[in-house]
Amino acid sequence: MKLVSKHSENKKLVGNVLTIAGQAREAKAKNPNVIDATVGSLYDESGKMLEFSVVNKVIANMTYAEKYSYSTTDGGALFASGIMKWTLRGNYEEVLSKMHCRVVATPGGTGAISSTMANYLNPGDTILIPHICWGPYSNMAYEHFCKVETYQMFDENDKFNLKQFKEKIASIKEKQGRVYTIINDPCQNPTGYFLSDEEWDEIIDYINEISKDVPFILVYDMAYIDYSHKGIDGSRDVFKKFTRFNENVMVVSCFSGSKTFSLYGLRIGAAMCITKSKESSEDFFYATEYMARSSWSNTAKLGVSLVGKLMNDEDLTNEFLEEIKKSSQMLLDRSNLFLKEANDIGLKMYPYKSGFFVTIPCDGFSVYERLKAKDIHVVPFKNAIRISLSAISLKEIKGLAQKLAQEL
Repeated sequence: MKLVSKHSENKKLVGNVLTIAGQAREAKAKNPNVIDATVGSLYDESGKMLEFSVVNKVIANMTYAEKYSYSTTDGGALFASGIMKWTLRGNYEEVLSKMHCRVVATPGGTGAISSTMANYLNPGDTILIPHICWGPYSNMAYEHFCKVETYQMFDENDKFNLKQFKEKIASIKEKQGRVYTIINDPCQNPTGYFLSDEEWDEIIDYINEISKDVPFILVYDMAYIDYSHKGIDGSRDVFKKFTRFNENVMVVSCFSGSKTFSLYGLRIGAAMCITKSKESSEDFFYATEYMARSSWSNTAKLGVSLVGKLMNDEDLTNEFLEEIKKSSQMLLDRSNLFLKEANDIGLKMYPYKSGFFVTIPCDGFSVYERLKAKDIHVVPFKNAIRISLSAISLKEIKGLAQKLAQEL
């Protein structure tokens, strides 16, 4: 006799990245020559998790209560101000003059994405995601009694597949009278793709056209935005474009403190709505706050205090920006080396622009096993493998493309 609910009786994580990464860590602990390219965290060239000195300084100067007391469910005014300033950067004044924004603290970017699904989808509704994307999107959809529709992310020219994206949106609109889609950009996980200005313009124009008579929710997963090849400010240009959306469109921007602060286990994130409708922004805030209180209650006070202090202090923010630039350059050096060697031998991969990962199309699980036997640990998908450039040094990257090619 099954005691769990009908909905839960078949739940089982398969191919969980965190489990695969744990196995890779164990292997590397036994053999330092193992290449662990699994984890989606940023490591320095010595193989240690990257630390930001200004983050450590701010935390060290906090009182016990600032670290460990209960936070408010939404995170509070200083938290909201810090998230908006960091997210919008040079577009702050323009966006807030044209749009309504509200912020709620969440346990990581995952909490932001999951809570938005809970509040903007009805049971049985469909979400639209690319065919290759971060796996937990589908898990979250199932958890919220929803379905998943996918589109091929790239066309025959290795550009964003606007044609199929539009076709799938039109079909979903006709069937359910509302559209909900997730776009992970820039530095898409797992491909490292970055939508161009022209691609964003066409996406926004189409969403405005299709949403004239239906609600449209665009979940903007910006987890890796601080590691774009366009830099901190260039990567934020998209927020100015969002001011063109009509009143039926809401953007929910999902911030990941894991990636920004290199504090992955702290689980600090935020959901921020951007909309022309004041009523819609208020609905977002109250629904998300209610969802938070009834699920995780409130987010870790240490993370909430960190955002409030670091991102509202211009001197601290500038100090942090300099550290981010250095870490971004380190990641860029790694990707440049890998791409050069991959291109030299003709290694086929999904189009990469910047970010933590590169992804190679192949018979993922069999290649994963062959590479593991050669002490190279990657993340397998059904039809691809993901290599975390963020987790391996230049020394480990040297010659890696050739080693991968030999096992494809």
